[in-house]
Amino acid sequence: MHRPTQAATHVHTQGLKSIKRWKKNRNKCSVGTSRAYLQMILAILILILLFSIGVPSQQSSYDPFRLAVEDPIQKASIPTVNKYEHSNSPSHKRFGQCTSDQMNKINARLKFDNKKCREGPEDDDTNSFLGISIGCNKGYDAIKTARMGMSNVDFDSKSWASALKGGGGTGACNQKHLNVDSVVTKPARKGEMHCVEPMPSTFKIISEASSSLGLESKGFILTHAAISASNGSIKFPNVKGGVENLGLDSCKAKTLSKLCEDVPMYSLQTYVEKFVKGSGPINILQIDAEGFDFDILFGAGSVLDRTQYLEFEYHQSGTWANLHINDAVRLLDGKGFNCYWTGKKQLWRITDCYFDSMCRAWSNVACVHRSQTGGLVEKMENIFLDTLLH
Repeated sequence: MHRPTQAATHVHTQGLKSIKRWKKNRNKCSVGTSRAYLQMILAILILILLFSIGVPSQQSSYDPFRLAVEDPIQKASIPTVNKYEHSNSPSHKRFGQCTSDQMNKINARLKFDNKKCREGPEDDDTNSFLGISIGCNKGYDAIKTARMGMSNVDFDSKSWASALKGGGGTGACNQKHLNVDSVVTKPARKGEMHCVEPMPSTFKIISEASSSLGLESKGFILTHAAISASNGSIKFPNVKGGVENLGLDSCKAKTLSKLCEDVPMYSLQTYVEKFVKGSGPINILQIDAEGFDFDILFGAGSVLDRTQYLEFEYHQSGTWANLHINDAVRLLDGKGFNCYWTGKKQLWRITDCYFDSMCRAWSNVACVHRSQTGGLVEKMENIFLDTLLH
């Protein structure tokens, strides 16, 4: 039980004295009586506060937060405080836009002076492009995405292939990277295209290619890091640049253990907070983590709340070996996404089309946030319906 400190005893005494002063002055004039009443109310509130919560003794040395800083073992005993977020319910009431008459009355009463108002920011984040490619590898997909997203012809696959200096070639499935770019018809816009790659040798190749083409100044941002569910560092193989089929567990193999180097590791939430400049929506999030895609989704935090379109891989390696695709899709459904298996100009919906057995050797999954209704949501669903007819 708490013992009152000297300061608390002083406050308690002052509270009692205030009550005595009130009794003494209660028969005086109205102004004095009002002042006495206020003194009494204040004194009562102080006493109630003291006796309801107590004041810790100056001799008490127990402070769990201080101990946690001094002794990390104590950290586990500190309760986790969940950040409050409003639910996005359609039942939340809005009062609609003000009428012209209401606007005029507000302006007349408050007398706004537009000449004195500070101008807003020049760029609007909602109008700029933001793309993130996790497991960027040789960067072909990131270059094509940047070209489409920013409508910038400087992002050119043929130029990129030449700049890689032999780091191109075929992919993990012996597929050739087609140097066919989309036709740019829209005006160019500013933006960011993040290319995140953990393999040291591959990152060196794409960094040199980007520098030779001057793409950093045009929004192409390269980061040497691994993305997973937590922050720290991880061993990653450093083999021939461009090798695509190595993941976060590859250094466990004896044949590769001597070729591994420490690489910074971030959760997706931390990466976005640390490296992404724009605060607008993430237009496209691409994940290719060789079996560890679910780990990245698990560490995404609020990143998914601002993502419009998402792609990731599914197969039987990495953590996928012990997880079901339904687990990931239901998690994403709770975040507002519709997900589909992808094929060549074909889509098969997974969301609300669950099967007990949905194992596939290797597949890509594409998800669209339902906030994109009136555009991509309907387009993807129509492709799915058309796929079923053929």
